[in-house]
Amino acid sequence: MSGDIKTPVVYKYHCNVYELSFFDPENAGGYEFYSALGICEWYYRHIIKTEYDITQKFISDGTKIFDLGSGRGDLYNRISHKVH
Repeated sequence: MSGDIKTPVVYKYHCNVYELSFFDPENAGGYEFYSALGICEWYYRHIIKTEYDITQKFISDGTKIFDLGSGRGDLYNRISHKVH
């Protein structure tokens, strides 16, 4: 899996206003990385995903959404609005 990590140092930033975090530099994982995550119960199968709750605040009826890497479509299934 070490081939997926391109930089020796990754910084985590946090926005206290919106309570969001992100990593810099962004580091997209490859097949091996996501295959390893796929066997972790907490990654794909846990019900509580705070990012879905945060996203929900920015969505209203008629919003167009592009969910890249949507997996099983859990975000779409959790949205309480009519979206495209």
